[in-house]
Amino acid sequence: MKHTPGAWHLGKGNGGGSIFTDQETRMRMTDKGTTLYPICKIIDGWNKEEDGANAFLIASAPDLLEACKEMVKLYDAKELIPPDKIPVMWGKVRNAISKAEGGK
Repeated sequence: MKHTPGAWHLGKGNGGGSIFTDQETRMRMTDKGTTLYPICKIIDGWNKEEDGANAFLIASAPDLLEACKEMVKLYDAKELIPPDKIPVMWGKVRNAISKAEGGK
C-alpha cells in the first residue's frame, strides 16, 4: 500500500477544510505539541455544497477501497459466501457509502 492508511476524516476547527488520518505516519511531536499533517486540503469557494460533498468522498476513499477489495476477494474465490460474512461485508459497504455521502 502506497497511500496513507485509513481511516481518514475531515478536520475541524483549525484543521477545517483538510483531511487527516490518526496514523502516526502523519503526526510529528514537537515542543509545542503534536502537529498533524493533512492528507489533502479541500479548496472551497466554487460551490460550498459541492466542495463539502467532495471532501466527504475523498475522506471515505480508504473505506470504499477496503470494501471493494473484500468483495472482489470473495468473488474471485468462486465459493459461496458464508452466511455469517454477508451482513459484515454489506455493513462495510453501506458504512463506506454513508461516509462518502456525508454520514458518519
